[in-house]
Amino acid sequence: MRTSAIKAGIPGLIFILSLLSATAQDERMQYPPGLKNAYFGVNIGSINYSFSPRQLEQGYTVQSVYIPHAAVRITLYGCRINNYLSGRVTYMRPVKWVQYRNINGDLQNHSVWMNIAGLTFNGELPLSKKFSLSAEAGLAIITRNGFENDIPVVKNANYGTGLFGAAVQYHVGKKWDLQVSAVLSPANKKAEQP
Repeated sequence: MRTSAIKAGIPGLIFILSLLSATAQDERMQYPPGLKNAYFGVNIGSINYSFSPRQLEQGYTVQSVYIPHAAVRITLYGCRINNYLSGRVTYMRPVKWVQYRNINGDLQNHSVWMNIAGLTFNGELPLSKKFSLSAEAGLAIITRNGFENDIPVVKNANYGTGLFGAAVQYHVGKKWDLQVSAVLSPANKKAEQP
């Protein structure tokens, strides 16, 4: 029984090996249509937001608010529409969360989490072979996860708003760019989001 199973598997194995060898000889790479002009990116920088006691609900006081500024922004998916325009999906967050320290004398740290998802169009203006200017505009989804002490102290917030940015890019090579950029998401007074 064992030898007949092995003999039955040999033609299938030969077929698979022949497919592998045939594709190994073809050096052309074929991408799915969604990846043909796609790119991704990572930006490391600083978020400047002014969290303060204003985000606290009535009846609460805080000794201090720790605001770390180091942040990361990832282009999860970007697609070049033409040489001057692309669309992209981004995700940005601080490396460490904002902390409200010592609420009403409890001697504890309370974290406020914040994320920004973006769906933007990015226009690029070449200045030379190595340098270009770009601007982006689109939609941002802001999510803030506050904290509570039986009742909310800093409320959660989720809302859509604009996302605007500008950058100077240096083209290192065909596949790599370095850039200095700034992105703005307006404050939301209703959600007390800086």
